[in-house]
Amino acid sequence: SHLMRVELKDDFLHILENEAFLNPIGELLVEALPGTELARKLEPDLVVIAFDCGRYEMTRSYARRMLRAIDASVDWDFEIRRLLQREDRASDWVAWETLVGIGADAVSAGTVLDTVTVSLGLDSTRSAERQSFPIRLDTNFLRQVDAVHGAELLDGLAERASPWIEAAHSSAKASIGDLVRFLTARVIDLEPSIRPERVWDWIAWLDGDAAHDNNVRKRLTATFQENGALRAALLEHVLLGPGTDSIEAAGERLDAARLELYPTTEDLAGVLNGLCDPTGSSPVDTETWHGLLSLDRSAGGLPADLCDAAAAAANGDPELLAIVDDMSDEADLKRRAEEEERRSWEHAERLRVRQRHRDELAKRASAVAAGDLEVLALPSEVYLGLRGRPETKHLFEPEASPTDIEASPKDRLGALLGDELSGRVLEGFVAVLDRSDLPSASEIVRLHCEGKPITAWLPMICGVAEMLRQGLEIARIDPDALAAVYMALQPFWLLSHITFEGVRDALEKALFKNEADWEAHFRTAIEPRLGKNTGCIHELFELAHDRRLAGLAGRLAVEWLRSYPALSPSNRAELLACAVENGSAKLVRELVIDRRANDHPDEERRLFWMSADYVADFDDRREALGREAADNPDFLWSIRDRIAPPKRFDLNGSAAIGLGWNRLNVAQLAFIVDAFGGSWSASPEPAGGTRRDGRDAQDAAKFIENAISELSGRPSSEATEALQRLCAAGPQGYAGIAEQSLRRQLSARRESEYAAPTVEELRAAMTEALPESIDDMRAWFADRIVRLQEPIRSSNTDMWEAYWAGARPRGENFCRNHMIEHISGQLPDSIRLEPEAHMPGGSRADIVLTRNAIKLPVEIKGQWNRDVWDAAVDQLDVKYAVDWQAEGRGVYIVLWFGDVRKEKLPAHPDGLEQPQTPKALRRMLEDRLPDARRSLIDIFVIDVSRRDEVK
Repeated sequence: SHLMRVELKDDFLHILENEAFLNPIGELLVEALPGTELARKLEPDLVVIAFDCGRYEMTRSYARRMLRAIDASVDWDFEIRRLLQREDRASDWVAWETLVGIGADAVSAGTVLDTVTVSLGLDSTRSAERQSFPIRLDTNFLRQVDAVHGAELLDGLAERASPWIEAAHSSAKASIGDLVRFLTARVIDLEPSIRPERVWDWIAWLDGDAAHDNNVRKRLTATFQENGALRAALLEHVLLGPGTDSIEAAGERLDAARLELYPTTEDLAGVLNGLCDPTGSSPVDTETWHGLLSLDRSAGGLPADLCDAAAAAANGDPELLAIVDDMSDEADLKRRAEEEERRSWEHAERLRVRQRHRDELAKRASAVAAGDLEVLALPSEVYLGLRGRPETKHLFEPEASPTDIEASPKDRLGALLGDELSGRVLEGFVAVLDRSDLPSASEIVRLHCEGKPITAWLPMICGVAEMLRQGLEIARIDPDALAAVYMALQPFWLLSHITFEGVRDALEKALFKNEADWEAHFRTAIEPRLGKNTGCIHELFELAHDRRLAGLAGRLAVEWLRSYPALSPSNRAELLACAVENGSAKLVRELVIDRRANDHPDEERRLFWMSADYVADFDDRREALGREAADNPDFLWSIRDRIAPPKRFDLNGSAAIGLGWNRLNVAQLAFIVDAFGGSWSASPEPAGGTRRDGRDAQDAAKFIENAISELSGRPSSEATEALQRLCAAGPQGYAGIAEQSLRRQLSARRESEYAAPTVEELRAAMTEALPESIDDMRAWFADRIVRLQEPIRSSNTDMWEAYWAGARPRGENFCRNHMIEHISGQLPDSIRLEPEAHMPGGSRADIVLTRNAIKLPVEIKGQWNRDVWDAAVDQLDVKYAVDWQAEGRGVYIVLWFGDVRKEKLPAHPDGLEQPQTPKALRRMLEDRLPDARRSLIDIFVIDVSRRDEVK
């Protein structure tokens, strides 16, 4: 009743400015106000406050409900223009959402054009801020536009947006490209006889590479392919029409449209035929003739089909025929003949080489049967699809064939040797593994360090692969032999074109029973290479990025940094990154303190360990780091190389390894700006040449700007204060990016700190209504989870017993399915629950709750699952929440069984003490979520422990 008293408007708006009230009160108003007199008075301020506080979903919801509340006779042009005239970004957003709701066919072309250009920031009358953050537009609002209206819109966009497109934001370029391509395809479909010059005017000014939706581009490309007459007329207009300055430049413009319009041989033949007058009364310009032929000329001359077509189109004109002859002269014809002769010789040579290998293997049948490594070396390369050596390369056809890389190993070998001989070779591969003279794992590493060829061990790899293909159990093979095969495989993991189906998993299952087995393997594989300082130690990369072995990786990295002080810069950097990422912070800090006390043999090594202080002991070393930065501005590069080095490789092929920005706290980020911003200008003069090592003034400025931008993703009061200080008193030249980052940070912080209403408040606000948005669904589902927990723990029916089989928990799938049954029993008919629902990338979520266009993915784990600590991010967030209907949201549920001997909770990845209660586990799981995702991913721990286990 108070809200209906319009005179309380100011007091009401003051309440709305308190973020704690914004969402629940705002959503009630969004439901109640559209179409009322009070809405007209409050709407501008309500929408602006909602938008400024980052509640974009509420802004969108308001616009859509306003549409439903207004009767069909409304003047939509007036309503949208009224919003645009307010000249604030929130109203721009609502204007766009209104246009989406009613469709472009419901308003005039002028209103559509005004809304689109304002939304994309392509309007000089708008402020710089309104032009800096374009709204991403989709094409759904254009689906009912007729041909006349669509053509009018395309004409208007070409006239009004083209002058601004070059300087526009990349997102605006992509949106305008989608709209124009969609409309062009629609108009052509509705009016196939449209004039080609008008079509070209519509698309010629676009950035051909800019697009949000490549399906729109593909549709227009297909439209041109299907409408052959229009395509031919369009090419003729662009290549020969008025205003064409150069045929070569015209061809480049056609190619730049990225619509597969660059003329083919067939296209050019048609243009040449249309150019020539059969009567000969209108002579053809020789420069034009030459230019058209040049579009399809390569180093080998003109294609034969184009030569024939041009000769026929010339109609006996000697001057035109002479041009054709000159562009396909005898030298070109001779080269083509030589090329054909070379290909024929190479094919015959391949057949000869194959036959030689067949004869050799047939002659040495006993060695093949005994698994001789030397005899089987080349067949093993073919089996695995390796083509690096000349001996192997000449066995493969350059075109697709049974010996091609995409064929199965067995088929590849069969195509080379024939079925009988290849069968004997496959048996020989298996026999290899029973030999007593195979090299050991450590010997393989030693030979690899000495640069010996790795092909000598390939038959061992083929033996395991072939056993698995035949369904044979590899457990009978001597473990030392399997360890050698696993070591021999290491160089091949990074070769994406080689597939070892099941080989890796089978070997790891047979070899590694505990962490000690893994440690022995990695010591054998890595320590000899560290001792010889070899580059690109791929086993070190494997160790550092295997989440199962995080604790081992951190411990070994610290040990190796102590034991091998003369490491190469790339190996040292990779070990430090591994230690910081996976190791104990205490051990890493002790390491850098120890290195600080030692003398360093060169400046590079001194600055490396100084930058390690920045990473691992910043609080205690801040003053010393500041003095170093003041005395030596180039110290920035050492810090940059610890965090985010440029993507380059050293002479040994080792990539630069960085820790990543997310490892740094606010104080460390601010230090980069404060310590180096005064030494490196924010707008440096372009260098005379590009530095290959990525160390010029522009690189330095970019690194400092990245540090400022990174602060915008930290939703804390400390980050706000740091950015405010940089805006007011930071290094000269960096205030602008600090101000932009501050705006983004405040929005992210509001989102992060927003406290959702209680269940009771939400019920009152929604009056038990069904969810209308993804966040409504989250709150609605959370209420059901809370309601479910109570009967599980305290009902007379002992619901918790359903999750147990005597004294042991039931299997995870059973528990998950039983939980789904409990949840699904509370769902109304309009909300569907889909178990094992398909998600992007072919993955499956445990359950998905859907209603209309809302889709909320839910992942459920038993406490003993080895991925329980990381599944909220690695599965739910990365694989399921990316679904467009999920809008980045998701729910993660863990079933808590308490202290059970064989189904214990896995150790915390960071070595923290195990939680003793469901609440403690929930807090620890939430702490593992990235800061930016905590407001979007809900975590629940359902207590199904036995009653005597309740803490």
